[in-house]
Amino acid sequence: MTTKTLKTIGLFSGAGGFELGFEQAGLDIKAQCDLYDPLELSEMAEDYESRLQATTTDKERRKIKSDWNKTVKYGADLLSLSARHFPYTQKINGVQNVTRNRIDGTIDVIFGGFPCQDVSIAGNRAGLAGKRSYLWFEFLRIISEFRSQWIVIENVPGLLSSNKGRDFTTIISGLEKCGYWWAYRTLDSQYFGVPQRRRRVFIVASLTKGCPQEVLFERESSPWDASPSRQTGQGDANKIETGIGVNGSSGGDCGGGSEALCIAATLRSSGGDCGGGSETLCIAATSQSGGNGGVPGSRGEVGQGMVLAPTLSTKNEVASSSSQRDKWYNQYAEMFGSVRRLTPLECNRLQGFPNGWTEGYSDSTQYKMMGNAVTVNVARWIAERIKLVTSPNK
Repeated sequence: MTTKTLKTIGLFSGAGGFELGFEQAGLDIKAQCDLYDPLELSEMAEDYESRLQATTTDKERRKIKSDWNKTVKYGADLLSLSARHFPYTQKINGVQNVTRNRIDGTIDVIFGGFPCQDVSIAGNRAGLAGKRSYLWFEFLRIISEFRSQWIVIENVPGLLSSNKGRDFTTIISGLEKCGYWWAYRTLDSQYFGVPQRRRRVFIVASLTKGCPQEVLFERESSPWDASPSRQTGQGDANKIETGIGVNGSSGGDCGGGSEALCIAATLRSSGGDCGGGSETLCIAATSQSGGNGGVPGSRGEVGQGMVLAPTLSTKNEVASSSSQRDKWYNQYAEMFGSVRRLTPLECNRLQGFPNGWTEGYSDSTQYKMMGNAVTVNVARWIAERIKLVTSPNK
């Protein structure tokens, strides 16, 4: 029995890291969406004009015009990049314009990383009420309208602590109200075959009970294999980096029977047993295992104590510790002096793109494209896991 090709839509596509990884895994990219031309979005154009009219100084006016022109230029560059690498996909300008009647056929997977500036610890921390990250609610509207089998969401780890965890709760609550089961995990690009530390939160949701955790968590490294020799400490919502949630519930079996991990309530808790009693387990885990083609293992802590058993190869465990990496970095700097700026070509490689993916644009534009991109290798791993779970022969 053959598996059908999964049809997908990419939101906030940028340089196409998600799309390329999913395409490499054999998925069909039906449409892509980004802010290609803000001039065609009436809300943005009206906001721009109103800000100009409210400006009282020439300096402020020049700044507003300069930022607007940069946005227009960057959008045009993203559109031409998409046309170059994905010529057969439908291009939609702005998530506000993604509607069910504009897309032909069934869509199996919707994926994307909504703007992170307002939830990043390096940003203004305005959260989902910010001028950029509020676009999550357009993402949620699309999810509700399409009712696709799979949803994949990416963002920075700061999403977990934004607005004291309430923003993340808003996201997972929105998924639950749409009927989705969900799981999340912080993945680090360095364990997927690229030489950079890049931690990102990935949320996978499905209309089918129990499927999201099968995508994000390998059975060989499942957290229920934790060593019993350590004591479990108190939970800290801001440290939680993996979780599995239930549809419309804060506890229960999470759709996975005895193998499920229920964390739906943890971000509503300030400590203690993480707010879920015996049915809730607090986890702070990151991918910490090398080998096997970059497929990550799982290592972390339950609460502040119990260490989860790593999987696959542990030969790189010591070298993977942040203190050891920092020590080696400092030794390198002492021997060879300051580390030079990376070239755009090297940035393409660091993000898992083919050589010259962003060639032809200014260096600053290429840096921005790669800085905003999803690492291709991580996207491909997630897509392959979705195919595996979806396969009738699994």
